[in-house]
Amino acid sequence: MHLIFENVAPSLFRWWTGEFLEDGGEEAEVIALGRESWLDIGRDMENSRKTIPTAYGRAVRDIYNHHSSFKVEEWSGWLLYYSPILLRGRLRAELYEHYMKLVTAIEMAIDYEVTDQEINTIKRLLAEFVADYERLYYRHEMHRISACLSTYHFLLHLADSITNCGPTWVYWQFPCERLCGMLKTKVKSRVSANRNLSLGILHEEQLNHLQFACQLNDDALTRSISDARFQYTAKVDNHEYSFLHPQKCDHVRSLEVSHLALFYATLFGCPRKDITHNANFTHEIIKWACCHLADDRDVVSSEWYESRRSMVPAYRQSSAIRYSLYANDQLVTYYGRVIYFFLHTFRQSTRMLAYVQRYKATDHSLNMADVCAGKIVELDGEGRKEVVCVTALDAGIGVMTSAGAQYFINRSPILQS
Repeated sequence: MHLIFENVAPSLFRWWTGEFLEDGGEEAEVIALGRESWLDIGRDMENSRKTIPTAYGRAVRDIYNHHSSFKVEEWSGWLLYYSPILLRGRLRAELYEHYMKLVTAIEMAIDYEVTDQEINTIKRLLAEFVADYERLYYRHEMHRISACLSTYHFLLHLADSITNCGPTWVYWQFPCERLCGMLKTKVKSRVSANRNLSLGILHEEQLNHLQFACQLNDDALTRSISDARFQYTAKVDNHEYSFLHPQKCDHVRSLEVSHLALFYATLFGCPRKDITHNANFTHEIIKWACCHLADDRDVVSSEWYESRRSMVPAYRQSSAIRYSLYANDQLVTYYGRVIYFFLHTFRQSTRMLAYVQRYKATDHSLNMADVCAGKIVELDGEGRKEVVCVTALDAGIGVMTSAGAQYFINRSPILQS
């Protein structure tokens, strides 16, 4: 937290804005981006506020105007999610390639599980990053000696720390900082702060234990939590999914009928007409607004629901998705947006489904060395609409505008859990 997000990331930003060295002259021409470029980046970030879900942290702010008040969480989002897209085509190619080594290494270092092979990759990437930093930024010139910060040297020890202590999330400072923030809100008295804090903790724990001290009707409590009017929960392929309110009874339209029939035809391995001509194939559905994905992953919204909340200023879209389907016996990753979730009953089974607008996409990261697949994915337009089972949904994603194009903000698969 402190090494990367509070030191390395901000210091690189100071290089790119021309604020690292006092004279700035040559640096401004070779390393720093111009003011107009940063104004464009700031506008792109502001224009992307509503299209990046809350699962990615704080709402995006213009880094050029607000970087002095950035929290660690915002620097984390900048390094891992936004800067790889916003700096692409703007930062000099050699500097961008150098920077992406750091991004890839840090993304691997904060995974929940890190293999020995990945540790070796992290070590190699950070060693190359530090060596190239000396060549590109320090340039072995005495008047630029201030570029040789100890924090860049500490990067060389990160792989050894992972080997000795485990992935960095095991011992980084985020949990401690979060706990301090939780405790701070309980202190209302400046005179008796310690007593005020202890009583606040005591009263909260008493409230948590109230259910064990009182005779509550467990059945009534369960019904109040999982009332069918507010959510529908079921196990699909041994994983629990939940549809969340609002809901309404509806009918699929003619085009949607063909897409639903195609889903069943693929599922059962039969011609589409066998589905549409089946007397039990009904057009009636129960439409739902959101879906809580399995294993406590993201809550994905729908275009139908978001159209109802578009006038709420603080609302952030969360209907963009990454999903996987089998094509020619291979699992293929797609990107799209959920139009709506729905329940449909056919052949005595009620299935949890999603009506999806697929997007055409180009993964530029496939042509970039030392960059994980899915890191730089550009949206090229709309594709076909289709019905998929909720088990196909991998994660909720964001959409970032950059230089007139749109890109998907896509976490690595293990970080979404």
